[in-house]
Amino acid sequence: MKKTIYPLPKESLEKRALRIFTPIKDKLCVTCMFAAGSGKKTTIKFLLKEKEIIKKILGKLYDKTIFVYINPDDASGLSSEDYLLILLNSLTLKMKEIGINPVLVNQLNTLELIKRNLEQLVANNIYTVFFLYDFEFLFYLPQNIFRNLESILSVNKSLINFVFLTSVNLFERKILAEFYNLTYAITQSNYYSPLFNKEEIGYIIANFEHSLATKFPDDIKKTVIELCGGHPQLLKYSFHILTKNYDQLSQNKDKIKDFLLNNYQLKNVCYDIWQNFNDVEMKIVSSVCITQKIPPTLINKSDFLLKTKIVQSSTEGHYKLFGKIFDHFVRLQIPKEKLIYDKETNQIFFGGQNYSHKFSLQEFKLLVHFIKNQNKVISRDEIGQILWGSNYVEKFSDWSIDKIISIIRKKLTEIEFPAQNLITLKRRGFSFSNPS
Repeated sequence: MKKTIYPLPKESLEKRALRIFTPIKDKLCVTCMFAAGSGKKTTIKFLLKEKEIIKKILGKLYDKTIFVYINPDDASGLSSEDYLLILLNSLTLKMKEIGINPVLVNQLNTLELIKRNLEQLVANNIYTVFFLYDFEFLFYLPQNIFRNLESILSVNKSLINFVFLTSVNLFERKILAEFYNLTYAITQSNYYSPLFNKEEIGYIIANFEHSLATKFPDDIKKTVIELCGGHPQLLKYSFHILTKNYDQLSQNKDKIKDFLLNNYQLKNVCYDIWQNFNDVEMKIVSSVCITQKIPPTLINKSDFLLKTKIVQSSTEGHYKLFGKIFDHFVRLQIPKEKLIYDKETNQIFFGGQNYSHKFSLQEFKLLVHFIKNQNKVISRDEIGQILWGSNYVEKFSDWSIDKIISIIRKKLTEIEFPAQNLITLKRRGFSFSNPS
């Protein structure tokens, strides 16, 4: 008998399955949120095929339950009718598998056919659970699709349920408002699938080594883990890329790091993660990237990021992104042309990099004042007060001010910020602006 190869350690898989299938056992809909590329399809399809783990959770209910997996990639077009046809075809196929003849009447529209067949299953006391993969696909359909799904659910809410599988935060207020009465089903119960932990990472790397017939040195594996964190798709692609380019990289950790950080395929994976965030989540991720902090005003909007482990606690009060490849990608999304002062950390950032250390204490104080007062005229007297405090009159020196301004411009040029944005205004003082 062929040995079952689990996508995760069996104990980990059982814990994840328990979170997903316990609400199903309780006759509730469940929203399952994953980081893009973090094993949504692999995990669910394995559990539905393997069966034993689900049987243990559902008990006697399992034998009276059918699971209908819906993949929007099977749709022939971008209409509600196209999506409903997938539901109908998948449902009737499952009915045939359990020996129930589906209702197929030409005079009925697709939605009515789905409901008629569900009524037949309800009459046989069969519990139907639809797994709606890539649920965010429905955002591209006419909004009546959400009313259609609510209509399907209303046939019998104790024997028909949905599992919403998504890489988007469905609980964001603007998104929830799109769902009409389906909001109740979407918010009934939830599960945030976290990126893999240390044990799970080790397990899937061992599986990669087995499938690739390659044993990677421990220091190389450590480097890849630092780069990818617990993101399964990044890990998988990285080891495949390394296998193809192993001789070229000569097992050199620095070469490997640089090669993977700039690999186009891995950048695409990061883009998929990034483009599924809403605007607030992009701000949070960018802030964590450059300041290691979540802005206090946005902490209550960070559930999706924290619970999926895209953003992780590092030291007390500080956060980090899950891996260096994604961190590198995010830094490239932050507009490089703007010089930013973060009040909470008292640091200056440019293009996602902290450059506070480049400036002396006096230079730093003056530059911060310029950033806080962009496009304003800062007089020499004002600069004197910043540099020398209340006794500035006694210490005042035009030569010293011009010297410090010159040094700041030079250092701005070194970090590739346009120094001409710090301009001298004859007999008036100075003015600073960020490029628009």
